[in-house]
This record gives sequence, structure tokens and C-alpha cells, in this order.
Amino acid sequence: MTAAPRDPFKFLDPYTRADRDIFFGRDRETEELYARLLASGLLLVYGVSGTGKTSLVQCGLANKFEPADCLAITVRRGANLLEALDAELARHALTPAPPGAPLTKRVRSLYLDHFKPIHLIFDQLEELFIFGDREERRAFGQALHDLASLERDVRLIFVVREEYLGAMTEFEPLLPDLFRSRIRIERMDRFQAREAIEGPCERCGVTLDPGVADEVLTRLAPAEATVELTWLQVVMDRLYRQAADQNPERPALTLAGLAGLGRLDNVLGRFLEEQLTALDQPLAGEAVLKALVSGDGTRRPLSLAAIGDSATVRAQGLTGEALPALIQRLIAARILSDRDEHGNYELRHDSLARKVWERMTAREKELQEIRQTIDIRYRDYRRRGLLLDAETLTYLAPYEDSLFLSPEQAAFVKTSREAAARRRRWLTLAFSTLILVLVVVSGLGVYGYLKAAEAERQAAEAMRKEKDARHNLGFMFLEKGERARDEHRFNEARVYALHALANFDPQRSGLERAANIVLNNPVYPPAFSSRSSAQHEDRVFSVRFSPDGRTLASGSYDNTIRLWDLATGQERGRLAGHTESVLSVAYSP
Repeated sequence: MTAAPRDPFKFLDPYTRADRDIFFGRDRETEELYARLLASGLLLVYGVSGTGKTSLVQCGLANKFEPADCLAITVRRGANLLEALDAELARHALTPAPPGAPLTKRVRSLYLDHFKPIHLIFDQLEELFIFGDREERRAFGQALHDLASLERDVRLIFVVREEYLGAMTEFEPLLPDLFRSRIRIERMDRFQAREAIEGPCERCGVTLDPGVADEVLTRLAPAEATVELTWLQVVMDRLYRQAADQNPERPALTLAGLAGLGRLDNVLGRFLEEQLTALDQPLAGEAVLKALVSGDGTRRPLSLAAIGDSATVRAQGLTGEALPALIQRLIAARILSDRDEHGNYELRHDSLARKVWERMTAREKELQEIRQTIDIRYRDYRRRGLLLDAETLTYLAPYEDSLFLSPEQAAFVKTSREAAARRRRWLTLAFSTLILVLVVVSGLGVYGYLKAAEAERQAAEAMRKEKDARHNLGFMFLEKGERARDEHRFNEARVYALHALANFDPQRSGLERAANIVLNNPVYPPAFSSRSSAQHEDRVFSVRFSPDGRTLASGSYDNTIRLWDLATGQERGRLAGHTESVLSVAYSP
């Protein structure tokens, strides 16, 4: 009986070194990768998801080197990128490194063990930015700086999705040549895609009817010049398996078989639906797949225990051996990859993760994002003791009953909440104390202001009363003076008038009356001259009292201003001008 031919297509699995004979369509890119790596010892490979970056590095580039030429070590992040790197170095080492040995010493020792350059391939590096924290990225950047010093012993290859290329600039200060040797992997053009269909079929003895390759490409990308490699592999694998089921010994890919696949635009979605429907517990299978999708719709490697702790899986009540058995069914269905060296399972490709993401509800996506946040923050807490902040606690509070956290994570959230409550109480006490102090200080200030205002008011009132009393006293003396003058007791009248002037407010009436008594007193000549006119019967018609109470400025009928000494009633001089300005000139300091 003739043995069944080898599978010509890889479905969602990447090509490896062993797949050299069926790897077609990437000769140009392979040569460019090889030339750049030899020239600089550093290579940054990027492109959108589904362009075959991993296959190009692990199969195309890897086969440009003979096994004796280099030791290729592929590093995937797992739980922590530096821990994964340490584990891979230890796994390939022939001479165990001393505990705590620096990274450069361990790599140098590995080089001496095998006596050939080490190719460190950091694949799916976007996982560092999706799942890692700042401390992990900082440590990895320092590791790159150290590795770059081993120019002859190690070559560095980074494979990252294009949307995370900008994030790689974080490492450029520590690895200045990072972006000088980069290559963007484009989608396959139609010529390359035809090679990727016809070449494997020829090598594996699979019959390919004329027109099948062109029809596949036309239906996959009717209006485009390029084809996404992921969809091409999925369609060709489905077509091949359909043909192998009909004739295992001589499968033939025909146009009729291609028509039997139906529409090709969602072939992966239909495949996923078929495999889930075939399970005994379709909802439980879907719950496992949802647990393995990150908060942004990419693959998320998890251990069996972590899968069991996820919210979607717990909701299905999978216990005992039910979960491991279900995972094995999903592996057999080529949806999950088998457990890796770190004990993690994951979806076979990010394209599958996107299909699972599309099946998730908005609440499931939010829960997944929150779980991812808690995972990252919990690892940070274990390393540095940093608790969740109040804003994060508020955000996750409505979802906490649906998260199904592990006991350790639940304790972490509880501790964070208690610490936040203590901070709130302390802040409340501090704020209340501050408010109380401000109220007391403000109260004292207001009280002091009111007391000062009251004192000022009382002082003003006392001054007003004093002025009123003096004014009343002045009028009393004025009345006595006028009465004495009328009775021709001029000497006595003058004394009373002087007392009145001493007590009068300069702005009040009565000054002129008192001044007339003093200035028109015949006992003290020359006072005013005896001349008068019919127009000016009153010999004093404008009087102003000086601020010091000793001098009077008077306007007379002859339009002159006279200054009088009230103590003697004698004239001190005559000036032209207004009485106010004359007094100001005469008595300014």
C-alpha cells in the first residue's frame, strides 16, 4: 500500500527549519535577511500580522546557515521575557553557569560550549508590550545593551508586529543600531503566492489541476495585487484535506473541490465554528478560547491553571479532568498549540485570536482587559510591592464579582482596597483638619476685623461726640460774647469770643460771628479801619479760621486778605488771594 503523501501546507503553524522543501515564494526576502544579518549582526523584522514573519526567519533565514554555522535560539516571552531568555540559555548550555552569573558571561559560556555564534531570535516581541510592564521592558533594554557588547559571539534578531514598531524606539538609546538594519515583510504578490501553492504540491506529490491556483488567488483577493499568507494557507490546507479524505493515496486539488469550499472570505471563521460544534461542550470550548485571547484581540499564552482560573472557563464549571481533556480536543482540532517548554497553551495564530475576539460580547472583552490589567499589576506587586491605585479599583469594582480571581489575586485586590480606604480616611482627616484650621483662622480674622471696625466706629463716635460737645460749648461762649458785646462789655465779649473760636469746628457756622466780635472790638485797635461804605456795611464778610486755631484770614470791603492774631486781635499782614490759599501759604511748615 502506498504511503500517504506529506501534507504540503502548514495551515496556521509557522514553517520551521525542517520545512525547507515545502517553503516557497520568499527567496528574495530570505536573501535580504541573510545579507543584512551578516553585515550588522542585528536584524529587525516587522510587518502586519499574517505576512509570515516567523516562517521567514525560522525556515527561510535558518536554512541559509548550516547547523555548524550557528546556534539558533528562539525566545518567546511566556510569563516574562528575561526569565524566558534565562531558561533558553540554560537549556542549550553544556556547562552550567554559576548562580547569579551576568548575562554576558552566560552567553559567552554558551558560545564556548558550542564554539559557534549564537543567534538569539526574539519572536512575537509585541507580547512584551501587550503583557509586560515598564520594569520588564527596562530590564530587557539593559539586557540588549549588554548583549550588543558581544559582537562576535551573538547576533540579535527581533520579530515584531508592525503596529508595535514605534514601541521599539524605547530600546534605541541602549541599542543605537536597532533601526539601521530593519526589513518590512510585505504580503505576497500573486507570483509569489502561486509559487507557494504549486511548489509544495509538486514536492509532496499532490495533483494540482490547471487553473486551481489562479482561481484561489482571484477569489481570495479579487481586486488586489497581494495575498495574505494566512488565508492562503488556510484555504489550501482545507482544499488538500478535503481531497485527501476522498483519495488518501493520490489527493487531487480540483476546481470542483474548490467550489465545494464555498466562499473563501470567512473560511477560517467557518472552520472555527465547525470545530466548536463538533465538541461535546461547545460553550465550554469557546470559553477556553476566549480565555486565551488578550484584551486587544491577540494571542495570550496561559498555563492550564491560569486557563482554569479565567472568568469564562469558571462560568462553565469545568472541573477535574474535564478541562485538560477539552484542551487536548482543541489541540487535535488544530485550534490550540500543544504545551510549550514554559507549560503554556495558546491559539495557533493571531488570525484565530481575531475570530474568537469577534465572538466575544462587549462585557467579555471588558472583563478580559481587566483581567489582563490585574495580571500585570499583580506581577508588579510581587516584585515591588505596588498596590492598585484608587482609580483602578473604582474601574474594576462593577466587574469584581464576575472576574473569578485566583485566591492570590483576590487577596491582592482586597489589600489594595484596604490600603486605599486607609488613604481615604487619612486624607479625609487631613482635609477636615485643614478645613477646621482654616475656619478657626478665618473666624479669628473676621472676629478681629469686626472688633477693629467696632473700635474704629466707637472712636469715630467718641470724636463726633467730642466735637459736638466742643461746638455746643463754643455756641454757649458765642452767645455770652454777643450778649456782652451788646451790653458794651467789650473786654468780656472778646474773651468769650476767643473761647468760642477755640471750641468751634472750623467747618461749622459761628466762626464769622465769633471772629467779628474779636476783630471789630474797639478796645483793641486798630482792628478794622473805621472806613465803611454803603455797599459794605459789615466790615468783615469773609472769615476762615486757621487749622492751629491762632490765626484768622478775613476778606474785607477793599478786596484784601488780612491775617489776624486771635490772641491779641492785632493784624499780622495783608495778602492778595483767596482766604484758603493765604492760610495755606502762611501756615505751611
